[in-house]
Amino acid sequence: MLSPLRALAALAIVSLALPASALTVVGQNYGSDVTAEVDLLWNGSDTLTITIENTANAAAVTTAVVTGFAFNLPFDLADDDNPGGPTIMSFSASGTLDDASWEAQAPAGNAPGGYLFDISGISGPNIAGGNPNDGFGIGATATFTIVFSGAPGGLTAGDFQSETSDGANGPSAFGVRFQSIPTGAGSDFALVPAPGAAVLLASGLPLLLRRRRR
Repeated sequence: MLSPLRALAALAIVSLALPASALTVVGQNYGSDVTAEVDLLWNGSDTLTITIENTANAAAVTTAVVTGFAFNLPFDLADDDNPGGPTIMSFSASGTLDDASWEAQAPAGNAPGGYLFDISGISGPNIAGGNPNDGFGIGATATFTIVFSGAPGGLTAGDFQSETSDGANGPSAFGVRFQSIPTGAGSDFALVPAPGAAVLLASGLPLLLRRRRR
């Protein structure tokens, strides 16, 4: 099995050739045995649609259930310091074991590997947890829809992809939480490297990639 760092580098090289809205995530603990394909679609005004296919290797890990995901936003949501900012109007899930159990959380909190994303979709109390009984297993695809009020104009799906957070394995634009893995660590938080990260990851210099976000 590839080390997580080498797997990140290999998949980053592949992801550079994909459309702006297509992402491949790979596990921090299990490397290329725990993966997912992610597509982002922005309608140009207020709705982000996220499609996640669980592509983990059943032969290697037997089971791996997606119980959450997290990413950054190309704008700041409303809070005490930004009362006039955009807000989340609605969040919905389809294709999971219990669609009604999923909800959005902003900020996302501390994800495994020390990643602090802006927003998450979760099936449990936080992005570090989750409930496998509400997630979706290997081979399944789920769709999540987030509607924002007051989002700035002129955005594309690529704008969501370009926002990264730092953590133990360098900057990442998206993370997917896996649980109920019966071997090894038992869980994972799979990541996609930022565009351009592949060269430095492959050369073993991930520390040079780490930067403070905003």
